[in-house]
Amino acid sequence: MGQPAGLDVVEGTVRRELDAQERRVDAADSHARLVMATAGVFVTLADGGWLPLLLTSRLMAGLAALAAMVALAPSTRAAFDARVLGGYLDADPADVRLELLAGDIRASDRLEARLTVKVARLRLASRLIMASVAFATLAAIVDGVT
Repeated sequence: MGQPAGLDVVEGTVRRELDAQERRVDAADSHARLVMATAGVFVTLADGGWLPLLLTSRLMAGLAALAAMVALAPSTRAAFDARVLGGYLDADPADVRLELLAGDIRASDRLEARLTVKVARLRLASRLIMASVAFATLAAIVDGVT
């Protein structure tokens, strides 16, 4: 069997998409680490304000840190199992490429779903950090007024 005409084009496109998805996952992980660091600062250093609002600020920061940690949690599923390649040693190279390409497409779908969940968790973490800042600001204002 000959190589399908569009195989090179499709392989290149799928490879570029997988690479772009990996870059987005790396960026999301960097964002999660930043949220965790910011939350840590708020939990430990937020001081000098009306206590109920200050405690609420710390709680929001702690929840943000938890949401960011969950977003950072790695996937437990392997994207690729090299052991399956042994079954293709005597196969036609075009068939092997097609099968590997199908696997890459499935991996792209799984990675996209994982990225969607990760971004949703990061949005929650970011909103919680914003709430923490708002409560700390209000705590300082109320303390200054009273």
